[in-house]
Amino acid sequence: MNLEFVRRVDAFVRFAVETGKKIIICPFGDMGMKTKEVLNERYGIMEAAILDNYLAKENSAIKSVAQLPELDLNGAVVLLNALNFEVSDLLESQIKACPGEYEVIKLDSYLAVGREEWLTELKSLLKVKAVVDKSFVRIGREHDGGYIMVDDFSTNQRAYSFGICDDVSWDKDMAERGIHCYMYDHTIAGLPEENAYFHYFKRGIAGEDKPEEAVFSMETLLKSNGDEENHNLILKMDVEGAEWDFLEMTSTEVLAQFAQMTFEWHGMYDVTNCKRVKAVIEKVNKTHQVVWMHGNNYGSLVVAGKNCMCGELELTFVRKSDYDFKSIRYDIPTPMDMANNPHKPDYVLGNWGEND
Repeated sequence: MNLEFVRRVDAFVRFAVETGKKIIICPFGDMGMKTKEVLNERYGIMEAAILDNYLAKENSAIKSVAQLPELDLNGAVVLLNALNFEVSDLLESQIKACPGEYEVIKLDSYLAVGREEWLTELKSLLKVKAVVDKSFVRIGREHDGGYIMVDDFSTNQRAYSFGICDDVSWDKDMAERGIHCYMYDHTIAGLPEENAYFHYFKRGIAGEDKPEEAVFSMETLLKSNGDEENHNLILKMDVEGAEWDFLEMTSTEVLAQFAQMTFEWHGMYDVTNCKRVKAVIEKVNKTHQVVWMHGNNYGSLVVAGKNCMCGELELTFVRKSDYDFKSIRYDIPTPMDMANNPHKPDYVLGNWGEND
């Protein structure tokens, strides 16, 4: 957790302490535990209660928001530390619906400045460029599960697909191009359908081998398929946050084996993760160029200053040594994009190209 973030958490807690009122912590995930640590150890004050709708089912010392009126804490301050905007707003509405008067202090308001700084830096790191003399194509189904990629495939390529769940539309499009797909997901029992070009493994991706968790490094998986020297690979990855360990710990030489890499990245506006994300992007930028970006509208949207970002970002990178590029204005969404959730408007993230 970086020092700037800790400073903002401290300011968040200190404001509550200075009110002189009893303090309630809600919810009690990683940020709740950090809030409690600062409150107890730095200020020597014990919280009056901890609220967490999920943990209350298993721990009698923790209460649900619905139990708040039973605690006789009218007038207390609630330190609302959820970083997800939708969760934070939902909990705030539940607290305000309770009988009594409670002052709600939200951590996300203390992170606003830090988030604006981070999104400005993120925008400088991810500059989308056009690929000279190449067109794009959607691979995978409409809406959620499809990715825009450079239309440059050959039958001697191999595709590595991580995060399958119940959707093999991307893999089917690869198979229709005569490309064998090596498919990994340790959270499912098997594929929803079979194909002669599908090769499924009940394994997941990680930065290093952890056989007890059924997750393995890319080096290990490539070697198991005889691809440790293959530089004609394609990657698709949507693994709910596990991409960061993979990207952080996988060597540049291994990443360079992939001609195209398409991802869903998670936690993009999380300032607690910004140093790690920055280091990963700088690493990927050494060998690859981002050529497509799109915001997943199933998650939250954050506006900070002139910038906006969603929690989940879809991207395609291509190997720099394979193509020529040119700077462009790149407004998200593009005409080729489709909202992941077709029942909501697509997120407008503005220009992520060179020309403002």
